[in-house]
Amino acid sequence: MGRSTYLTAFVSVYFLILIGCSEKQENATISFMPIAEFPKIQEVVQEKSTQRPKAFLNTANDQEAFVIHSLDNTAFHLYNAAAFDNEKKGVIVGGTGLRIRSTVDGGKNWKENRLSPFADAFHSAAFSHGEVYVVGEASYIVKGDSTLSNWSVLDISSMSGILGDGQEFFKIKFNGDLGYVMGVDSKIGMIKPCILKTEDGGGSWNVVSFSGLENEDSGITDFDIISDSILYIVTSSGSAYQSNNGGVSWEPFFEPVEEHTSLNSIDFKSEDVGYIGGLNGLLYFTNNSGSSWAPVRFLDHQKDFNMSDIEYLTNDVWAVTTAKSFADSERPIFSYLLDGNGGERSKPLLAKKDSTIYSQGDSYHLYSLNDSTLFITDRNNLYKIRLNKLQWD
Repeated sequence: MGRSTYLTAFVSVYFLILIGCSEKQENATISFMPIAEFPKIQEVVQEKSTQRPKAFLNTANDQEAFVIHSLDNTAFHLYNAAAFDNEKKGVIVGGTGLRIRSTVDGGKNWKENRLSPFADAFHSAAFSHGEVYVVGEASYIVKGDSTLSNWSVLDISSMSGILGDGQEFFKIKFNGDLGYVMGVDSKIGMIKPCILKTEDGGGSWNVVSFSGLENEDSGITDFDIISDSILYIVTSSGSAYQSNNGGVSWEPFFEPVEEHTSLNSIDFKSEDVGYIGGLNGLLYFTNNSGSSWAPVRFLDHQKDFNMSDIEYLTNDVWAVTTAKSFADSERPIFSYLLDGNGGERSKPLLAKKDSTIYSQGDSYHLYSLNDSTLFITDRNNLYKIRLNKLQWD
C-alpha cells in the first residue's frame, strides 16, 4: 500500500471520527440538573410566607369563593399563570425575578423561589405525573418534583435547532404524556417561532423542526392540543395556524383582519369548535375548524381590553378572562362566561360585593382543575371559585 493510500485512509477515518463525535454531541441526551449546579442561575433566593385564604361570596353564582394568595403592593409585579395538581398542591408564576410560588396545603403556606435578580418573569406552568414544569423569559425549563421541594433545570440553549440564548416561552401544556412548550427563539437579526415537544410526560424534550411558519417573525403565544397529531396555535402577529402531524408542518387558518393585531389565547372544545382572542378586544368563534370565523362582541368598550385567556368548561360554556393594565379604578368584574355557539350572550364568571377585596382586573390566566374548580389570576390576587350553578338562566 503506497503512502498516498495510507494518507487517504487516515483522512477518511479522521473525518468519520469527527462526524461520529458531532452526531453524538448533537443527539446526546440533555438532562435536568439541580438548580444549584446550573451555571446560568447564580443565586436562588428562597422565602416563606403564610396566607389566610379569604372567603367571600361570588355573586355570579351565590357560591363561596376564595382569594388564596394576594399581594398588597404589586408595583410592576403581576401573576401570569397558576397551575394545580389537586386542591392542595399548586404554583403561581409571574412577577419580576423569575418567581415561582408553591403551596402544598391549599394556599395557607407558600414557598417562593426567585431565580433572577432582574425583571424577567415566568409565563406558564403545567403539571405532569405530579411534577410541575415552568417556562418563561429564560432559555431553560424548570421542574419541581412531586413535593415541590426540589427543583431542577433543563438547558434549552444547547439543543440542536436552537439559535442561541434568546428564547422566551409563553405556554407549556400536556395532554397525557404528550406535551409542548411554545414561544419565540431569537438571535441578532433573526426571530422565529420555537416549539419543544415531549412524549414521556416531560422527562425529555426535543426541538421540533417545522415548515409553514417561515414568514412568521414573531412568537407563538398560545396553543391547543386537539389530539396526538392535531395542534392549533396563535401568534403575536395576529395569525393562527393548524398542524395535522404533530407540529411538523403548519397551514394558516386565521389571518389578521386589522393591522397591528395580536392573538394570545385559543381554546377548542373539539377539532371543529373553538375561540381565539387577543388585544384590542379581538374575539372570534368557529364551528368548522377555522374555515370561517365570526367576531364576537359581548362587552361595551371591548376594544379597551385584552382577551387574555379562554377556557372551555362544560356543557357548551366557555370562560374568558380579560386584562387592562394600570386601570384608573377597580374592575370588580373581569371574567365572563361565553356562549357555546359564538353568540353575544355572556354573564360574569366572578363578581363580588365585598369591598375588602380589590380586583385590579389585569387577569391573564384561567386554570380549570376539574369540572367543579377553577383558578383565576388577577394582577394581585389568585382566586379559587366553584363552577356549580354557573349556567345560563
